[in-house]
Amino acid sequence: MLLLQPFLHSIRNRFFRGKVLLRTGAILIFGAVLFAGLYFASLRFISYFHGQNELGIILSLKIFQMAWMIMFSMLLFSSMVSAVSSLYLSSDNEILYSAPIPERQLFGMRFLTSFLYTSWMMVIFSLPIFGAYGTIFHADILYYPLLMLAVLSTALTANAVGLAATILLVRLFPAKQTKDIAVYLSMLFGILLYLVIRLMRPEEMADPDRFPDFIEYLSSMQTPALSLLPPAWANQLLNVYLQDRLIDWTAVGLLLLTPIVLYWGGEWLMERFFAGGFSKAQESFGGYHTFTPKPYHPSPLLRIFHKEAKL
Repeated sequence: MLLLQPFLHSIRNRFFRGKVLLRTGAILIFGAVLFAGLYFASLRFISYFHGQNELGIILSLKIFQMAWMIMFSMLLFSSMVSAVSSLYLSSDNEILYSAPIPERQLFGMRFLTSFLYTSWMMVIFSLPIFGAYGTIFHADILYYPLLMLAVLSTALTANAVGLAATILLVRLFPAKQTKDIAVYLSMLFGILLYLVIRLMRPEEMADPDRFPDFIEYLSSMQTPALSLLPPAWANQLLNVYLQDRLIDWTAVGLLLLTPIVLYWGGEWLMERFFAGGFSKAQESFGGYHTFTPKPYHPSPLLRIFHKEAKL
């Protein structure tokens, strides 16, 4: 908790001090309006599909599945960028890493701050979109705790994977400049997003003529994609509850345990590989420079001043 004090003080000074409090209130009002706008826009969009026929319902659930995959991909990329900045390029690293603090505590602190910085907006503004599905499908109150579980578990899993992947990448491919790291991460994100979209087969949603009969088309639409990824578990949990009012306890267990297991794995990677990666990530000024010795003969009064200032 002591390591989080600077972060908590910065949050308090940024949002809850004097005139800043008025700005915080204005931001909250704007956020509430945007939240409501997303909800009603999603409600109208989903109700259009839902009001067509059985095919429209299946298409709306396919969009539901794609939204989870895209959300996970975006959170994963943002967590990797944040991990590079916080683990290797932050200005307080020299103070923290020179102190007698175990790597596990450092990882826990960076994990929590990275999660709050990168995921809060996605978590908050995904709720009205997924909540609109509960309204359209007339879900009861239990749908919304399940929705919170799915959203938080997906965000925590993406954050844990992002931190662990960053530790391995910097260890294996040390980047001496921030722009190099950003280029690598952008390329990885582009490849990941392309693979996710291709495996989702979005072209099949608008082209039933590709299939010999309508039953095969419906079967293709209902086939889950990327079933081994956490967003697929979140989709499975909520999809089953929306249609049948049943709870998929296997999906619940996977969503609860996966962030914990990945967090422990990140701690192990932090202890094993972080020191070498952090050492390789340090930058010099570049180029060549000849250092000339400078005489250092401070006066006795200046020496006393330096001593008292340090104390």
